[in-house]
Amino acid sequence: MRARLRLALPAAVLCGLLAGCSGDPDQPGDDDGGSAGDDSSDGGGGDTGDGDQGGDDSGDQSGDDGAVAPDPIAGQYEIVTTYDVSSSPLLPGVIGGSLSALTSLSEDPAGTFIAVLDQANLPVLDQLLAVLPDLLVDQLAGFINDFVFDRLIDGIPATQVMTDLIADLAGILTQFEVVSALELSPMDADGVSTGTHRLSGVRFGWRGDSLLVDTPALLDELTIARDVAGSATFGGGDGVLELGDHAFHLPLGDFAVIGIDLAVQQTFGVEDLRAALGAVVDCPGLAESVATRCIGPICVGHRDEVQAVCESGLDLVVAQIEERITSIDFTEMRFSQGDAVLRDAGEDGGAQDGLVDRIESGNWQCTVEVDGVGAVPLPSPFVGHRIGAAVSD
Repeated sequence: MRARLRLALPAAVLCGLLAGCSGDPDQPGDDDGGSAGDDSSDGGGGDTGDGDQGGDDSGDQSGDDGAVAPDPIAGQYEIVTTYDVSSSPLLPGVIGGSLSALTSLSEDPAGTFIAVLDQANLPVLDQLLAVLPDLLVDQLAGFINDFVFDRLIDGIPATQVMTDLIADLAGILTQFEVVSALELSPMDADGVSTGTHRLSGVRFGWRGDSLLVDTPALLDELTIARDVAGSATFGGGDGVLELGDHAFHLPLGDFAVIGIDLAVQQTFGVEDLRAALGAVVDCPGLAESVATRCIGPICVGHRDEVQAVCESGLDLVVAQIEERITSIDFTEMRFSQGDAVLRDAGEDGGAQDGLVDRIESGNWQCTVEVDGVGAVPLPSPFVGHRIGAAVSD
């Protein structure tokens, strides 16, 4: 059978609307039509209309004693769209700047604490400096850096742990997947259908694993609906899906902050990025070490004040990182055109049942609007697979 499909999709989808990546040209295709009917009581994917549409491809699919064949397209699909913004010459600079405070912390811990405390106008540093003689004030930054630079975590320098963390966090911000759900209703007598497409979450890669962020509050903010025109043809085991121009908003940074906390929970066994940096720097240990540093008979002391400088400094470093990450906002992701291949069979060479099981080789012509940069072209391949029947079935 061949059918036409029009979709009306809410714009709550992330750039991924329909996600597809790669298809296999070695599908059974239209010479495999008979096999689907063998294991389907309703005659497989014969047709949804009159028998003259399916008879040409495989005669045994068209008439099953009056039984109505299931609609081949109707159902729910999980869609995954893959993004790599590092492929754009304009976006990495915008995103990389969000981690500058962490880079500074790894290179000059004391200087970073002094800078963020001064910027925030917090009194803890002034309170410490006020009780130290000038001779020790001049040496304080060196004492702090000595502790961090000499600190080992499972035999690895603390600064190297921070450097590795920076690289991994940059990966979260530049390479991710948008996961969404697409529901297509049964076609009417004229072969027309409607679709509902909603965001399910954003998946981030982390040290060989993947972390899905599907926080309801973030998803709710993206449920602004926009109609998207589309069409599809399907028959003989495969077909083509086309979707038209639309746009939506992606607050990538909000998802990334939650993804980063999930990542450090997995790696460091702590609640969030602040706790992870606290474990790396070790403010109590730093305070104890610095307090015992002396020049001649004069020692720093004031352990509590030194620890307050460290703890407050880390609070501000993390606040600055998260503020800059949450500011990463794709104010508009515009998809001028999208297309994909439809497949009947859960896997290559698998049994056919007359229903679309996979969406493959999808691609969006996509641009993203970023403050200070403008519209930036962004490759947007997608794939999908059936996860259930349409609710209206």
